[in-house]
Amino acid sequence: MQHRDNIKKYLDEALVMDIPAPGERRAVIRCLLEDGLEFSDVTAKNYLSIDEAIKRVKSGEPVQYITGKSHFYGHVFEVSNSTLIPRPETEELTDIAIKFLQSQRHPLSVLDLGTGSGCIAIS
Repeated sequence: MQHRDNIKKYLDEALVMDIPAPGERRAVIRCLLEDGLEFSDVTAKNYLSIDEAIKRVKSGEPVQYITGKSHFYGHVFEVSNSTLIPRPETEELTDIAIKFLQSQRHPLSVLDLGTGSGCIAIS
């Protein structure tokens, strides 16, 4: 746990100027640690990977592209710069649509065609 705390502190100090909002910075650090930088011990190689991730965050690259993962409606989707990152408001809309479909007396069919990563259809 000590190593993880050291990495969190290192990331926090490195990103404080670029992401001044503490809540947003904690969210980025959590994503990096949970989805991309899972290290059981700290080595020089780990810090090189962390420094690369810090550079990419500072350049404005979405953390989901850095980790290659995005969470949506209880699922984890692989993403790259060739895919759209699922948005939280899309997750809310998906929840509304699912509840609506479940409330109908007669089964309905829905076609999700050419809408991005497929996260809506899968969810």
